[in-house]
Amino acid sequence: MGKYYQQQRPDSPSRKLTFADAKVIWKLKREGWLQSRIAAHFDVNQGRISEVLNHKLHRGAESEMTGTTGLGDDEVPRLF
Repeated sequence: MGKYYQQQRPDSPSRKLTFADAKVIWKLKREGWLQSRIAAHFDVNQGRISEVLNHKLHRGAESEMTGTTGLGDDEVPRLF
């Protein structure tokens, strides 16, 4: 286990998702990927993917990726 050891140890924690990762997650979800497959791709648990897709983690990634607010034309944001 020298400094060139590339693989993550099995007992090490999952990596943290970046804002750029969140944009890719939204892209993959729109392409039809399952949350579990996306999680495996990023080496995180499915809960982290769910947090991104439910706007609890890295808010704005979806809208920045698509250039929209994430709301449909007839949807009004809830204030309360």
